[in-house]
Amino acid sequence: MSEQTRKLEEEQEELKRQFQKQQEEFQHKISALEQQKRALKLSSATGLPQTEKSDASQPEPAASHTEHLPEALQLALKIRNAQNKLKDIKFMYSFGKDSAGGVADELVSAGLVNAANCKAVTDAIEQLVTNMPSDKKTIFQLVANPNGGKFETTDKVSLVGFAQLTVL
Repeated sequence: MSEQTRKLEEEQEELKRQFQKQQEEFQHKISALEQQKRALKLSSATGLPQTEKSDASQPEPAASHTEHLPEALQLALKIRNAQNKLKDIKFMYSFGKDSAGGVADELVSAGLVNAANCKAVTDAIEQLVTNMPSDKKTIFQLVANPNGGKFETTDKVSLVGFAQLTVL
């Protein structure tokens, strides 16, 4: 390998490291801004005071904005299992600690949600925690049945091909 090729590869690796570091910093800032947005929506909906935060790169738990905001929410996911029985899956969502995608991934890892439905569950969790307290329940369409296949028929009322997420 020539010296010039080696230097180019080293430069490329350094650029990759810098890019990855910037991505992590941006993701951290985005998370902090999303938390502020949720806290602002909660405080405006409840009429409780919102404290200012000067540095968006340092996220604080939502509860630190005001003592009256919840640190966590208890959620219930109503979804059909592999035997086509409607099940309630209850779990906690902690502001400042959990992410919608992380919680949905845990549900998939536990075998409670089909991996094909992970994005739909993520979006539903994000909708509820972002629009809380105005939204307490959402019904959303699933991509695949619990066995990974397509739904032959769907019915929103009986939650066939749909699931319901509720703030308890």
